[in-house]
Amino acid sequence: MRGPLRSGVEAPYSQLLRSPLPPRACLGSRRPAPCLRAARLLAPRPTGVVRGGEREPLLTLTDSVSGRGFSCLGPGHRASLPHPACPTFSNLRKGRVARRTPRSRTPFGAVRRMDPAPGLVEPRADEKTRSPEQEPVPWQALPVLSEQQSKDVELVLAYAAPILDKRQTSRLLKEVSAVYPLPAQPHLKRVRPSRDASCPHALEMLLCLAGPAAGTGSLAELLPQPAVDPRGLGQPFLVPVPARPPLTRGQFEEARAHWPTSFHEDRQVTRALAGRLFSMQERVAMQGHMERAVWAAQQAAARGLRAVGAVVVDPSSGRVLATGHDCSSTASPLLHATMVCIDLVAQGQGRGAYDLGPYPACSFAPAVAPQGIRVGSVRKLEEDGDVHVDGLPYVCTGYDLYVTHEPCAMCAMALVHSRVQRVFYGAPSPDGALGTRFRIHARPDLNHRFQVFRGVLEAQCRRLDPGS
Repeated sequence: MRGPLRSGVEAPYSQLLRSPLPPRACLGSRRPAPCLRAARLLAPRPTGVVRGGEREPLLTLTDSVSGRGFSCLGPGHRASLPHPACPTFSNLRKGRVARRTPRSRTPFGAVRRMDPAPGLVEPRADEKTRSPEQEPVPWQALPVLSEQQSKDVELVLAYAAPILDKRQTSRLLKEVSAVYPLPAQPHLKRVRPSRDASCPHALEMLLCLAGPAAGTGSLAELLPQPAVDPRGLGQPFLVPVPARPPLTRGQFEEARAHWPTSFHEDRQVTRALAGRLFSMQERVAMQGHMERAVWAAQQAAARGLRAVGAVVVDPSSGRVLATGHDCSSTASPLLHATMVCIDLVAQGQGRGAYDLGPYPACSFAPAVAPQGIRVGSVRKLEEDGDVHVDGLPYVCTGYDLYVTHEPCAMCAMALVHSRVQRVFYGAPSPDGALGTRFRIHARPDLNHRFQVFRGVLEAQCRRLDPGS
């Protein structure tokens, strides 16, 4: 059927699949299948309606090679379909629909634009199951790294010399490395390209480290003979080199600006510094836990206490185990929000040291444990692991703490002893021990270390206690 293409609505592809393919459109046929230019389903009309002496076709497919048209009058009618490898085949599967345009004759060889019509295309399966999630308030959970990971690159002076004869490079590298092995600087590469393109030499070799008051020296003074044959080397010079291996991407970029350095990247730290460590789902959960801590801080402020709140969460299940706020007073100066939450977790395990009944906002979830635990008994850490014989973890082992303000040194040491896994705090504190004044969580001389992230809902946490 030849003639101008008319605008319309495309038929559901499941209906077309029920129509058998003609022999020449089969996969085993040597003859190429027709490439169909357009597919349309005109507005459905009653079966008895006739226009111009003939029944109005419901589906028209046009072959772009021969120009031949194929018509389909309804379900079950034989219709020529494109080959599965044909681009038009994928267009039909995706449910693309012809845009409504005025009736006009389409020139042979021209292709009409196919756009989806709103409300007529069935949504995809992933769009049906996708649940809209609320975008979290803008904030960044940035890691609080150790002092070694946070400080600037430390430089020391070293002697280097230009390699005048490139053919001697391999021999010089072997001899100099045997005399000066540099065991404390294995990250330094021995040879680098020359920084000055105008120099006649192309390579420079690192010889040895120099003292703090070192001056210019000659090859005879630096290289003992006959252990090192100085042929092929030029006049030595002083150059600053990194004293320690870089631990972060930023340190590596700074270190290699002075001398080529090897770098074993911790990709988790790199993603954390770039703000890409947590997924959107994790960020939504983190924001919810911090909002609960903010609510607890507001309850404390309503009672005339310091507006600091904290929440302990089991990250494996997302269950909130304890919610507390600052309860310190002249009679109980130790009841900071972090200390309160640790004690609430212990109470959930059948123990605990403080009576927090007068503070209704401080609550805990009872832990599932075998019978026979005596309330108030002391729970010791087993030598063979962090799980007690009763099947419960030792206090906060494997748990996360969300606190509105950075903990002090006392609370930070309590977190070390309780074996917490991660700490998220919103706003820094002047006397904070997890990044501001100290980094207790990353000290190598302690028997437990944990991860710390700052900045979760920082703006809201700062407004709770403006003086902090």
